Amino acid sequence: MARPVSAEGGGQDRDPGCVVDWSWLEGRTIASVTSDLQSWSVRFADGQTFTVRAAEYEGKPFLAFKPYKAPAAG
Repeated sequence: MARPVSAEGGGQDRDPGCVVDWSWLEGRTIASVTSDLQSWSVRFADGQTFTVRAAEYEGKPFLAFKPYKAPAAG
């Protein structure tokens, strides 16, 4: 689960459970992008979809990413 980035951390949460490797997104071709008030989704040319969703957890805002890690090669 993604958690809010702490302001005290200068934009980076020091908890290793929150580290995200975005390298799997590099070099992909974007086919389309959609958004609404709660989410932003990117569909890539290979069919993979990446979604960022704004939500609330225990009364605090956070961002959730789906997938939150590189999808298995298939």
